[in-house]
Formats: sequence, structure tokens, C-alpha cells
Amino acid sequence: MIERDGGMMAPRTSKPASRQGISKSPTGIVGLEQITGGGLPQGRPTLGWGSSAIREVEETIRAICKVEGDDGILFDGESVEGTRIKEEDEYKGVRVKFHAVLAGTRTSPRQRY
Repeated sequence: MIERDGGMMAPRTSKPASRQGISKSPTGIVGLEQITGGGLPQGRPTLGWGSSAIREVEETIRAICKVEGDDGILFDGESVEGTRIKEEDEYKGVRVKFHAVLAGTRTSPRQRY
């Protein structure tokens, strides 16, 4: 490990991931590199993780909505609704809509996965 600015960072080396057999680019974020097995794949500008099944994406977002913070934002997991993004659209995947309350003001964030 390399210590930088008082925090620990992962060493800056690139090695193939044993499971996938692809080269990884280190991020310098220790926790992320532990989860990804050494960093993000080299040569990929975007990276899709997990299932893109509508039901599974909705369940994941509902679980995230249950996380409470002290920032005044409350997410309504019951309002989570996923729909397939059409093939001809710029992005493929699942569009997720849900409601949130920010200090008493209702909002409607939209995410794409």
C-alpha cells in the first residue's frame, strides 16, 4: 500500500484479473480495487455491473432507498418503477423513476442503469 495525504491508497500496478483474464487499471481507491479484483477493466469507457433485469434493478434501487442519512433527503422505495430503455435510444438498459423528499419538497429523481 502507498500512503498519500494521510490515507491509504492501493499500489499503482496493473495485472490481469484471474477470473476474467483481462487487464485491470488501478483506481487508487483501496475498497473499489478489492471489490473489482484489482481495478476497472482497461480500455472500457463505461462499465455495466449486475443484472439489467427490470425487477432486479428495481429491487436494488429499493434497497438503496432504505439507507437513511442525515442530509434531509428521504427516498420513497415504494415509488420505484423501472422500464426498459428502447433499443433505438442512445442508452440501453433500465430507466428507474422514484420519488424523494428534500427538506419537505417532493422531487422525482430518474436514474438509468
